[in-house]
This record gives sequence, C-alpha cells and structure tokens, in this order.
Amino acid sequence: MTKKLNKLFLYLFLISIFFFKIPNFYIIPFFKSAFVTSQALARILLVLVLCFQLIEYFFSRKRIVLNKDSKLIVNLVLLFFVIQSLTVFIVINLTAFLNRYKDVLISLIAFFVFFFYKKHLHKIVLVLLLSVIVNFFYQSLIIFYQDFFVKYLSGFIYQKHVDLVIAKLQDGKIYADIYDEIILPLLFVFPFVGKKSINNLSFYGFFIIISAFSFLSNIRTRLLMLFVSFIGSILFFKKIGFKKIFIVTLSVLLLSFLINNIMRYYAGYSFLDRLIFEDKISGVAPTNYRLVQIKDAIEMGKASLLGVGLGNYYDNLNKRNNIFINKSQLIASQGAQEFVHNIFGAVLAESGYITLFVFIIILYLFVRRDAFLLKKGSDYEKAFIISFWSLFFYGLFNPTVPVSYQIMFWGIRGLLL
Repeated sequence: MTKKLNKLFLYLFLISIFFFKIPNFYIIPFFKSAFVTSQALARILLVLVLCFQLIEYFFSRKRIVLNKDSKLIVNLVLLFFVIQSLTVFIVINLTAFLNRYKDVLISLIAFFVFFFYKKHLHKIVLVLLLSVIVNFFYQSLIIFYQDFFVKYLSGFIYQKHVDLVIAKLQDGKIYADIYDEIILPLLFVFPFVGKKSINNLSFYGFFIIISAFSFLSNIRTRLLMLFVSFIGSILFFKKIGFKKIFIVTLSVLLLSFLINNIMRYYAGYSFLDRLIFEDKISGVAPTNYRLVQIKDAIEMGKASLLGVGLGNYYDNLNKRNNIFINKSQLIASQGAQEFVHNIFGAVLAESGYITLFVFIIILYLFVRRDAFLLKKGSDYEKAFIISFWSLFFYGLFNPTVPVSYQIMFWGIRGLLL
C-alpha cells in the first residue's frame, strides 16, 4: 500500500511540474476564475504532496541526511521566507501582499518537495521535455495563427496571461512565460529511448525547437538564457564530443541566420535588430528604465528594515506620466512598471537590505555547492546547475514574480541540496 501511495504522489508531483511549465489555462473554459486554472490545481497538488511526505517521514521516522552546507542553505532559505512574511506588518496594500505571498509560499513548498523527489531526476526531466512539446504548439499558434489564437484559443488561457501576450504582440514579441531554454542542458544528459538514429533525432529535434522559438520570440533575455545554457553545456559536459559540439554550434548559427532573414522579410525586424539596439525606443529605453527601477528599489529599501513589503513596490512608486494610445500599450506599461526587472532589486524593494544580504549569502552557498557538484556530481546535477544559473541570468533583467519562475528557481535548488 505504501509503495502505491508513493507512486501516486510522485505522479501528482510530476503533474504539478507539468502544469507550472506550460501556459496557465482554465480547467473550465467558460468559468473564468483564478481558482479553477491549471496552476491553481498545481498548487493544490504540491501542497498535498508535501503533506504526504511530511506524514510519511514522521511515521516512518526516516532521517533526512544533509551535509553542513545543505543544512545552512535550508536554514537561510527558511529565514529568508520568515523575513518576507514579516513584511505584512508594514505594507500599505494587503491584497497585493497576499497575491505575492501565496507565490512565495508555494515556491518554498516546491523547494522541499523537489528535494524529496531528487532521486527521480529522470522522470522530472521527462516531464519538462513533454512541456516543451506543448509549448511548441502554443507558441506556433501565437506566431503563425495570431487571429485564431486571439479569437478562439485565448478564451481557454488565463486572462492576465492572454492580455500580456496580446500586448507583447503589438510590440513584436512573443511572450509565453515558459523558460524552455533552461531545458537545453538536460538534453545532453537525457537518455532518449531507441536506436542511435532515433536518439539523435530526438536530441536535435528538441534542440532546434527550443533554439528556434528563442530567436522567434524577439525577446533578448530568452536569447540570454539560450546562450548561458548552450555555452554552459559545452564547457561542463566533457563527454559530448567534438562532433556533437560542432553540429549543435553550426545548427544554432544557421538557425539564427535563417530566422533573422525570415523575420526581416515578413515582419520588417528581427531579434538581431533588438540585440544591436537598431530601434532606440524599443532597444535602449527598456534598458534605461531598468536602471531607473533599480534606483527606485534602492530608495524603497531604505523605507524600513523590511523595505516596503511584498507586492507593494508599485504602490510606493511615484507614478510617471505616460500617454497610451490603446489598451495593449496600457497593459504593457503596467506590466513593465508593476515589478522590478531585477532579482536583487525586487528583494531589496520588497524586503529590505537585511533580506538582500541573506539572499546574497544564499547565492554564495549555491555557488559553493555547485562548484563541488560540477566536480563530483552526476551529469543530471551538472545539467540542473546550468539550468538554474540560466534562469538566474534571466532574473537579472526581468521580473521574477511569476509563479512558474519561482517554482523552477527554488525547485531546482531543492534538487541540488
């Protein structure tokens, strides 16, 4: 009976990962409530799995064995969470706090649940690969069948996500909130089933899909994740072999060249234009605005020992006058202003300098742990290390508040304890 229960909750855990890694959709399409979405279900499943694991460990009296560094990491992560919880006493917008706090809480739960299932890395990677397939069709619809997506499919997707997707389309970008680029290192270690030819076909198929949509997205930070994942894989996987490195490198170069020309022909712009800041408004302005946000975060961090409180960055912001032509521009602007586009700035503004100091120590311990694992760890652990830091680099230039980001960020660290 215990084996069956363990298997059941393992599958519930894997289902929750899958739902967090694909776009959030309504379980009942004609009942648009945030409480009946795929990610809401994933949260419930994750909580149930944690409860089961705690009960099992309590009754079985199993000991959780952690080394000195891992114990310190766990204690500091708990301290980090406790301090963030205390910000409830200084917020001016309690609703905004609760909206952020539920994501912080579920990411903490993910940290421990992922740790409990770190022996099932193969199954976790398999689920992540399945999510790439779903995301492939989803992004294809956005790019190639925009009218169909807006008129028909958008009714099934969580409304806030759809609003952002449409707003970004007006700016020539493909927003998906899926972070598929961090899966690229896992391709190098996942044992695809079948003959060698099928194995290679599967590897290059996933590789091309992930790379192609990074270029097609026209989002620079997705390309940054792709670059970190790609270079990290080449540097740390010594067994790849020159032939595979040559083929994947050539594939990326040819793919980028092809997509660049196709985008310029059909859309009049490409990801390369974004990289070289061809358009000063859409290229330089976002970079400057990120610097302004960091300055705002530095000031808000001084507001109290706990900053301004979780979710209260926007409420403490001196709103800047903007003129909007349409609803999409308004949504895009609110999305840009609502959260700090930097992981350190977000912690500083919403939790203060003490919390930022704790977070920096946690990252230092991550680096020390990863240095050890890159020498002594398994290939899966090395791949997840590259995935994590790829995700971290994304967080240096984007809001880290989406629950899908938080789950993967803290979940991967749970796997690497």
